[in-house]
Amino acid sequence: AVALKELGFDEPCFGYYENDTFIFWYDSRQEYELLLNCSAPLYQQAFRWFREKHGLYIEMFVDDDKTFGFMITYFTSEGRADTPIKYNHVTYEEAEQACLDKLIEIAKTNK
Repeated sequence: AVALKELGFDEPCFGYYENDTFIFWYDSRQEYELLLNCSAPLYQQAFRWFREKHGLYIEMFVDDDKTFGFMITYFTSEGRADTPIKYNHVTYEEAEQACLDKLIEIAKTNK
């Protein structure tokens, strides 16, 4: 959440972090609270934000061994570019987190 905030993520979320404490809360004062704290997006919100704001598109995969992976696609002046597929994640959630970490790394590099 902190890395996303550093990249400019400021979308409304159902929760936020106040210091190191997660708070699940949603009402009309949320925008004010998010200015003071750090919003906590769902994975789908973070992936959508990277797609819309940074042009980074993800694909999640499962292989025959039931391990999970991902690939990130983006477009440059030379055309389409893909990261190598990263397999060998034991769970889908582990692959999602690894994908999110890679998205953050790419966005920081290309900022």
